[in-house]
Amino acid sequence: MVSGPTDAAFEKCGDAEGFAKSSGIQVDLHLAEIVERLPKQIELALFRVLQESLTNVHRHAKASTVDIEVLCTDDLVILAVSDDGRGLHPDVLQRFRGGHAGGIGLAGMRERLAELGGRLEVDSGPTGTRIRAILPIHECDPADAPAENISISPD
Repeated sequence: MVSGPTDAAFEKCGDAEGFAKSSGIQVDLHLAEIVERLPKQIELALFRVLQESLTNVHRHAKASTVDIEVLCTDDLVILAVSDDGRGLHPDVLQRFRGGHAGGIGLAGMRERLAELGGRLEVDSGPTGTRIRAILPIHECDPADAPAENISISPD
């Protein structure tokens, strides 16, 4: 599993190894170094988005690989979950972009992030889906350390 300073913000990352083994889906982690522990409400929001995203990948996407990326900019933390599955149905994506539910999971993720001043971006097509949870934060310093890259196979 992930260890070291990176796991301070994502110690509850959802057990990527367990997900890979139970789902049969390859997991690639790209984690930015986060110097200070993120506020609990930010960690929880990111964890819930990750959890819901992985659940959706497992249940619906028919993906073979999922990429989980945590990026930091000067004032944002971004969680991106991308899969190589079949993508969302165009009607679901259109309803989501129009501000309608687009699915209970997507609506819940969007609402949770909005409560913290963040937003949810969803891009999807026949070759996969990318969910980006974007939250304002000041605990990240992208110049402090390089990202950590980890690949976890389902075997």
